[in-house]
Amino acid sequence: MLNRSILLGQLSKIQGQLFSDYSKEYSILAQAWAVLSRDPDFKDKVGNSSQWSLPTWNDKLLTTYAYQNKQQNYSIVAADGSQVYPDRHTGTLCSMINIGTVIADYNQPKSSIQLNSKPYVHLFEEKDWFEAIDIVNCRRQELEFKHALTQALTIERNERLVLFDGSLIFWHLENMDKKLHDTYITRYLALLDHYHKKNVLIAGYISMPKSKELVNLVRMQLSDFEPTTNDNHTLVDHMLDTHVAQSYLKPFERTILFANHSPIVKLYPDHLKPYFFYLHIDSEIVRIEIPQWIAHDAKAVDFIVEAICDQSKKGFGYPVVLSEAHEQAVVKGPDRDFFYQIIYDLGQRQKQMIAFSLKQAKKRIVSV
Repeated sequence: MLNRSILLGQLSKIQGQLFSDYSKEYSILAQAWAVLSRDPDFKDKVGNSSQWSLPTWNDKLLTTYAYQNKQQNYSIVAADGSQVYPDRHTGTLCSMINIGTVIADYNQPKSSIQLNSKPYVHLFEEKDWFEAIDIVNCRRQELEFKHALTQALTIERNERLVLFDGSLIFWHLENMDKKLHDTYITRYLALLDHYHKKNVLIAGYISMPKSKELVNLVRMQLSDFEPTTNDNHTLVDHMLDTHVAQSYLKPFERTILFANHSPIVKLYPDHLKPYFFYLHIDSEIVRIEIPQWIAHDAKAVDFIVEAICDQSKKGFGYPVVLSEAHEQAVVKGPDRDFFYQIIYDLGQRQKQMIAFSLKQAKKRIVSV
């Protein structure tokens, strides 16, 4: 049991160190961004001469697009997943993934919503134990893509969007085993291509993004395009892209489109290469990612932004379909216990030794 009085005393002692003031860094960042945005030669100066990941763009950097939330009739799909990883303490290497989906159909004056969830179990072999968590994570994202597409194809209207909570850039694969990396990048890209072939709009929604691609442009400006010999780029080390966007975006405005050039993106076919923009939804600035085939369609981009703005208003700052998909997907404590209890019961019926550890048992039953 937590001793709250001791905790309160400890936090009080360090309260002056809990929060940092980066207002000076922000001022430097905003000024540098304003300068480089008005430099007609900046894009040529940057080129590919950076040690950091730099985006590319076509429009003027300070260009913004405002939205009035005109979208009233549309359909939107969201999918989310949660998991129970295999646990040695339960005596079996069985995992579960639960996929939740939402279809929200907005029609004036009547709207509807469909909520669904479906569990999947997977039994690992002992040799796969050390990769089990990575496999479960990869499999979960694959199932999210599949379920969302299946649901979207049940919608007959053209005004439909699949919105995911997270990136369309598969960063998590970069540090994985080569076999896993190659297997799942192939599967993910094949699924994204199905969205393209079926003309289903898709977007990744990233709340509180930590990306620094726009900040890297500022770093190049501050270091006079020589970051290896000029360390002025460290003046904005604590800044994020959202700070850049904050310096010139108003509520319900977005930035121009940027193309991402991370190493893993080289594996994407051209029409699936990810583009991104930042969108001010009033409560925060979010990052939206879309594939190239959508980025080249101005009407599709406008539709996506209007739908996201509407969803954020309906969800009081966070898209309501993403919240509902999460609620459908989440595996709560009682659900987790039910999963383990079923495994135990099945083992008992088959007269198999299911060795729940004493540690696990103590978490379930405590007596004094």
